[in-house]
Amino acid sequence: MYALTSTAGLNTTAPTIEQAATILGQHLHDLAPDGPIHWTITAPWGGVPHTGHLRLNGLPDDGFIADAIAEVTEDLRAGQSAHQHVTAGQP
Repeated sequence: MYALTSTAGLNTTAPTIEQAATILGQHLHDLAPDGPIHWTITAPWGGVPHTGHLRLNGLPDDGFIADAIAEVTEDLRAGQSAHQHVTAGQP
């Protein structure tokens, strides 16, 4: 499970990268008028957590949030791929 937390009270888990990204995206969308928010996503295999932040302050559209979520998803997939590559060589 991916563990998600934020400075705005998010504290949940999700079984997939896509679901983790969806949860974070909705959380950011819901909080858009409230200013800066920081988050952490910890992958099931451990390692370095993915951290990020946005200064929301009533963003004019969801494009900015969508770009941030796309980047988060890409980073998590890259971490997953690296983890699978490392563990594939183990007996």
